[in-house]
Amino acid sequence: MTYSLYFLPNPLIAQIIRYADPETKRSLSMVDRRTHAVVLGTIRSIRVSPPKCFSLKGYAENILVTAVCRYPKLEKISFGPPKNWSGSGEFGAKEVGFLTSFISYLRSSPEKHPLSSVKKIRFREITHDSYGDFNAKMAKELNSLFLHSIDHPGLENIRIEAYHIRSVLTESEIQPVLKNSPNLKTFVFNGYQSNQIVTLSFTNQPHLSKVKLLNWKGAVSTIESLKSCKNLEKLVIDYIAFPFDEIKAILLGDYPWNLKHLDLNKATAFNDAELDAMTKKLPNLEFLSIKLNGISDEGMEQLGRNCPNLKVVQFSNEILTNFGLERLTQHLPHLEAISFDTAYNITEEGIAAIGKNCKKLRCIQVIHHKQIEKSGMAALIANCPDLRVVRFSNGGPVSLEGMQELIEQMPYLRYVHLQDINGIQEQQIQTFYNRFPQISKIPYHLSIKKVHHLAI
Repeated sequence: MTYSLYFLPNPLIAQIIRYADPETKRSLSMVDRRTHAVVLGTIRSIRVSPPKCFSLKGYAENILVTAVCRYPKLEKISFGPPKNWSGSGEFGAKEVGFLTSFISYLRSSPEKHPLSSVKKIRFREITHDSYGDFNAKMAKELNSLFLHSIDHPGLENIRIEAYHIRSVLTESEIQPVLKNSPNLKTFVFNGYQSNQIVTLSFTNQPHLSKVKLLNWKGAVSTIESLKSCKNLEKLVIDYIAFPFDEIKAILLGDYPWNLKHLDLNKATAFNDAELDAMTKKLPNLEFLSIKLNGISDEGMEQLGRNCPNLKVVQFSNEILTNFGLERLTQHLPHLEAISFDTAYNITEEGIAAIGKNCKKLRCIQVIHHKQIEKSGMAALIANCPDLRVVRFSNGGPVSLEGMQELIEQMPYLRYVHLQDINGIQEQQIQTFYNRFPQISKIPYHLSIKKVHHLAI
């Protein structure tokens, strides 16, 4: 007996359609009006890309209202180029006109803001000198569109990727947005290769819990203003353009945060006393990415004692020893992912210590190691049944026999990355991969956070 979708209630149809691929959704939306409405009701995110929209007559003036009406469950809108846009400088007068009419509509109906139900906005800069003629007017219109779209109090998530920006998003434009968004929970600013110095204030953000400042030229007062954010749980500061010692002073001082995620990946290293003082204030920390060059074995152990809830840790420490690694991990029973660089003294003894102490381990990455013999893999096999990701690269010899046993005996292992290993030719590594087609490599550019997601 067969059953038709017509006999099912709309909520159940919506649940089924959520698992369909985009092409199937597109086909279902053309069946009839009822199914069309249900399909649109399952869409949570859309992308506004002028090159694909400007040719539709009358669409520019009503796109926001149309979007909200057609997609009642809409939560996220991304402004910027299409995903596969080549950046060839193809934006012209029609596209600029599209955005201009878009903004005019927003300004004409401020009391009925069409995006008041949207909680997440992402803006990606589309201009780059090397892509051809820089269209300053296009950049200005797109930025204006973005700023007017997010000017409503219901917004919870703002992400600005202002790549190669040329004085089009300014401090005076961004700050009012922060001021008018009292419910903001997440703020991300990536000003890659920006020449601007942007100073922001977060003093009126009681609900702010996640802040990421990347590739950014700002003032220390911006970080200082975060002290008023009592609910801050995630702080990422990377590729900053002012002295880290001033930020270090803030982290060593008094603040009300209950941080669970701290990423200072490219920042200057701490010494033993500073690391101890900072981590004592972070007993609930679950994610830590930091430079630990020069930290002694005793300092590594103190880090483990101060932050026993760590699940993900990434660091570099060129004087780290096997003993120091053992002293660190013996205090981290919940550790799921570990990644360390410049591990010039680490051998299979250190890997065995990790396996013995971290039985919940899912991901291990070791770069610039000394050597990894078979006994290190044997400890992982015996103690880490959930292991899913293993990476050894740019270091000394690694036992291929041990890696083979690791793959054969670990049922959940899916990603193994061997690269630039001394004593092993590239052809040998490729032959090794050919023997295990179920194993994939890890993309080189992935951060430890994304690699950890692979392991979940």
